[in-house]
Amino acid sequence: MPEITRLANEAARLFTQTQVKTGEGAELLLYALLEKGLQIPQVLSKMSLKTSTEMQYHGADGVHAKLLDNGDLAVYWGEAKLYESVAKAMTDCMDSIEPYLTGTAHEQDVFLIRHYVDAGNAEVTARLLEYFNDKSILSANVEMRGACLIGFVHENYPSLPREEASVKAELDEVLSSWAKSTKTRLENRSLTKHAIEVFFFPMPSVEEFRKAIKAELRIEVKS
Repeated sequence: MPEITRLANEAARLFTQTQVKTGEGAELLLYALLEKGLQIPQVLSKMSLKTSTEMQYHGADGVHAKLLDNGDLAVYWGEAKLYESVAKAMTDCMDSIEPYLTGTAHEQDVFLIRHYVDAGNAEVTARLLEYFNDKSILSANVEMRGACLIGFVHENYPSLPREEASVKAELDEVLSSWAKSTKTRLENRSLTKHAIEVFFFPMPSVEEFRKAIKAELRIEVKS
């Protein structure tokens, strides 16, 4: 238990301590959804590479990967956006992820992968690195994919407790609209040929979400 507590405190200190409008909570949620929900492991932890806790890291919000049945490596470039408006969150997320899928913006992140990738096992890590070695034939077998978490304020967020069936019906209806808007943005950026996981995360308040994350991390929120 003391070791677990030490690691938890050490991890919490990596988050920005004084910035109010931070997207790190959304990035943490995206990590959990990919790592635990879809079983797509993280291959690069950029949080541990930060040189200042008062700076948010740049580049992709997450780098995950998994081997496909055909032997190719699917690399998921993650972007998490948190806005009051769902339209703004969608647009910003697609703008941010576009360069990674088209191969025009991931050079620095690939550099970090080559030097800091950790699959939790030395043999697996060495094998993984072959996919990022230009001299290896495996480097041609990399498929770029995306993962987007779109967090936003939903005006009609249901007040609980509510009957589950009615809430689900309302969400199914509005989800169809969000999915259609996302598809349009992907088509406008010629990204429909890429596999992209999209998570919609409606909430009653972005500000309260940020406060809740900091409270869980035991970071004092100063007004």
